[in-house]
Amino acid sequence: MNYQVVIYSSDAVFARMLELEFLARDRSVLVTEQPNDELYSDVALLDLDSASAPSPDCYGRMIGFTRGVALADDGTRRRCSMILHRPFEMRLLRREVLGDAEMLSRTPAEPMNRALKITLDQRQSVLQLEGQRVRLTPKELSVMQCLLSHRGFPVSRETLSACIGESSANKTDVYVCYLRQKLNAVFPQKVIYTVRKKGYLIP
Repeated sequence: MNYQVVIYSSDAVFARMLELEFLARDRSVLVTEQPNDELYSDVALLDLDSASAPSPDCYGRMIGFTRGVALADDGTRRRCSMILHRPFEMRLLRREVLGDAEMLSRTPAEPMNRALKITLDQRQSVLQLEGQRVRLTPKELSVMQCLLSHRGFPVSRETLSACIGESSANKTDVYVCYLRQKLNAVFPQKVIYTVRKKGYLIP
């Protein structure tokens, strides 16, 4: 069977995030843990930390992902046209898979200020925003990680829910609200935007 994108990963949340990303762009997508010689894809997305690599005959290009502790051998790594280290900015993957034209498809609903300097300290669950430190709960940290990995593009409520492990988009909205309140308490500029019918966005 032919697919435009096949995702090889045993990390269900991560794989679902990628699946939703490309389904939303009308790509045919399959998620699997094990290679299958009957599958072919234009692009294979391989989780180097958890999945086995497909045969070179089963894909056009392969992009690898790792948290920095990849178990894949050097041969598998060399077969990847790109290796992204998690967490990464989704725009990098989107540009690699979909091409530059897709990068022009943003439709934010409101004007945005300049890009802010935002970094995350995952070990301490701290966000640094233009030098201001904000301590986050685990769920708030997951929300920020997901939004920053898609930075510059709207993230749907469903994608965000999958990223943070919530089954209800309404619960996700609550975490976004809490996060906004914390950010607004220390910084005057808007950080998280709502894009009508598309979700949330950090420019």
